[in-house]
Amino acid sequence: MRTFHLAVSALLVVCGIALPTVLGALWADYDPSRSYLSELGAANAPHAAIMNYAGFLPVGILWTLSVALLYARSPKSGLLLAGALLLLGNSVSYLGASVFPCDAGCPMEGSNSQTMHNLLGVIGYLATPPALLCLGLAFLKSSRTLALVTLITAAICVTGFIVMASPGASQVLGLAQRSIDFTQFVWIFAAALLITRQRA
Repeated sequence: MRTFHLAVSALLVVCGIALPTVLGALWADYDPSRSYLSELGAANAPHAAIMNYAGFLPVGILWTLSVALLYARSPKSGLLLAGALLLLGNSVSYLGASVFPCDAGCPMEGSNSQTMHNLLGVIGYLATPPALLCLGLAFLKSSRTLALVTLITAAICVTGFIVMASPGASQVLGLAQRSIDFTQFVWIFAAALLITRQRA
C-alpha cells in the first residue's frame, strides 16, 4: 500500500501541477499570475481537451484515491474520518471542472456550464480548510510533524481563499488559486511520506 500511495500522490502532482504549468507556458496569451487554472480548460483554450481530460479528470480521480489511502494508512478517529470526507470536496470540484468547463475568462456569471463550474468549484474551496483542520488535529496523536504540515497547509489555503475573494485582487487571482491547489497536492504527497515514517 505504501508504494501505491506514493505513486498515486506523485501522479497527482504531475497532473495537478506540472501539466497546467506546461500548458499555461505554451499559451502565449495566458498569464498564470492573473488567470484561473480553469481557463486552461475553457472552450477557447488551445489545449482545452488536454487540460480537461488529462488534467482535471484524473486529478479528481487521483485525489479521491489519495484521500482514501491517507485514511486507510492513518490511525482511525472521528476527526480523521470527518477530514477525509470533507477533502472529497476537491474531487467534486475537479471532476466538475472536466464535465462543466468555464466560459472564456471564467466569469462569475455566464452559460449553464459556467454556473455549474462555479457551484462545484466553490465546494472544494469551502470544504478544504475545515478538512485540513480536522486532519491536523487528528494527526497530533500520531505524528506532530504531519500535524504541523497539515495545519500550515490549512492556513495557506485560508489565506489564498481570502485573497481570491478580495475586491481588487484581479492581478493575483491565478497566484492565489495556485497557492491553494498546488499546496494541497504537495501536502498530500508529503503526507504519504510522513505516514510511512510514522507507521514504520
